[in-house]
Amino acid sequence: MELNTNRKMNKIIIILVVNLIFITNAFAQKETFQNEYGLGVGILGYTGRYSVNADFASKSSYNLNAFYQKNIINNNVWLRVNGVFGQLKGDNTSFENSGAAAGSFSTNIAEMNVLAVLDVFNLQTKKITPYLGVGIGGYTLLGYKASTGAAKTSKDKMGFIVPVI
Repeated sequence: MELNTNRKMNKIIIILVVNLIFITNAFAQKETFQNEYGLGVGILGYTGRYSVNADFASKSSYNLNAFYQKNIINNNVWLRVNGVFGQLKGDNTSFENSGAAAGSFSTNIAEMNVLAVLDVFNLQTKKITPYLGVGIGGYTLLGYKASTGAAKTSKDKMGFIVPVI
């Protein structure tokens, strides 16, 4: 009688252990990140000749940005596309400038770039990670207005950038 009870108890323990293994295995399945996207709002700052001695408000303005990134090699390497639209401005006409050019300008700017991004730690095992990225992109100035100087030519309104993050 005692032998039957032990066998039943052993079967129950084996069934529980097997179930526990399957349940643990189901929860241990790693989620694979494929795509990420996001939107943001920020501040663009200008630090050129029309910002000398100017306060922060006269040389900074808004920006809107969006990104999409796709996992390309493993969970650590991404291909990222960024788009930024915002306003650049500078105005030091209300400030005393010791030898600096006085003037003001404002323009909208549109920028697009593509980067390869490396997460230093795997987000599958860590909740947060620093990242590094490098890429190439371009920008264009839209509606450029300046208080001094000639109007910009079309080739002066476009440029290439090498973003590093």
